[in-house]
Amino acid sequence: MKKLICYLMICLLLIESVSFDVIKVNASEKKVILESDSYKIEYEIASSWSDGFNANLTITNKGKEKIKDWSLQFESDIQITNMWNGTWKSQDKKYSIDNAGWNKSIDCNQSVTIGFSGTEMGELSNVSLVCDTSTSKEYVYSTKNYDVNYKIESSWEKESQIQVKIKQTNQFITGD
Repeated sequence: MKKLICYLMICLLLIESVSFDVIKVNASEKKVILESDSYKIEYEIASSWSDGFNANLTITNKGKEKIKDWSLQFESDIQITNMWNGTWKSQDKKYSIDNAGWNKSIDCNQSVTIGFSGTEMGELSNVSLVCDTSTSKEYVYSTKNYDVNYKIESSWEKESQIQVKIKQTNQFITGD
């Protein structure tokens, strides 16, 4: 139990100490906003007009296991008014986009696209993907300098086996 608490505290410290990038997307621009060895998420403004826009979020499974029961979370000033291929909840500029049920699984090398309409174009920040793979729960956080991949490999009674990967994504040398 002490090991689990220690692991969780380390993971929380790592996650809370990472500064997340703000993702700005202009009309007709497609931008990768989160990428790991297992996933890629792209954000694209499909069309815009004077008081609104349509956008797409595409989740691609690059891994070796089926993604199950996914949820995408981010913070933004955007105002979502309509969504297709998913459902959304928001509170205090924090959004959670859940699968629509029929698209809760994403096979290897396949994608799911969620579309939405909004009244204010904005930036996305603190983007994360939460999902189940066949035997584990995985959380991926991304910044311009680091990707943090936190994966619960297995759990039993009051203990869990957890894997944390931190990948530097820039070319600068970091200290200890």
